[in-house]
Amino acid sequence: MEEKTIKVFPPLWPKNKATYLYHSWRERGAHWDPIYLSIRLPLVYELPQSEDEWKRIANGFFQRWNFPHCVGAIDGKHISLQSPFHSESTFYNYKRSFSIILLALVDADYCFTFIDVGAQGRMNDAGVLACTILYRKMLMKELLLPPDESLPGRQLSVPYVLIGDGAFPLSTSILIPYAGNHA
Repeated sequence: MEEKTIKVFPPLWPKNKATYLYHSWRERGAHWDPIYLSIRLPLVYELPQSEDEWKRIANGFFQRWNFPHCVGAIDGKHISLQSPFHSESTFYNYKRSFSIILLALVDADYCFTFIDVGAQGRMNDAGVLACTILYRKMLMKELLLPPDESLPGRQLSVPYVLIGDGAFPLSTSILIPYAGNHA
């Protein structure tokens, strides 16, 4: 297997999450190693760097899922752990356990295009997203998404978007399902 490096972005949180976790677990050494190894993945997770890369992802969603202008699916996942030393309720989540959160953006083939690991379990997906470089770039219009274009067979121009569940905020860049039961 070819060895690659994960790019680590400066956090938008007050503390570096990985450093905070390292210090939290250092006193209980046995808990740090499995988490460290799970974060040290043999892949590069780097946001697409051009309009063409985003269009390639959007084409994948259109070809595979018949969903035009989608440049990624985003969701969060709780990773259970033992209570970090002196963490009190910081990592305690709504599932009544301790966890950190992995937030991932994937393409149409489930390949990661962005990950953020280490947010406190008490946070919701929208809160975790708000602390990421992905969200900052989205707000600052620095994602290099293609300009709005019309959908196939239509004339109205629409933006390229991410899709997420109802835990994320609805915006011109993120589509979420209608709330409630619509059966």
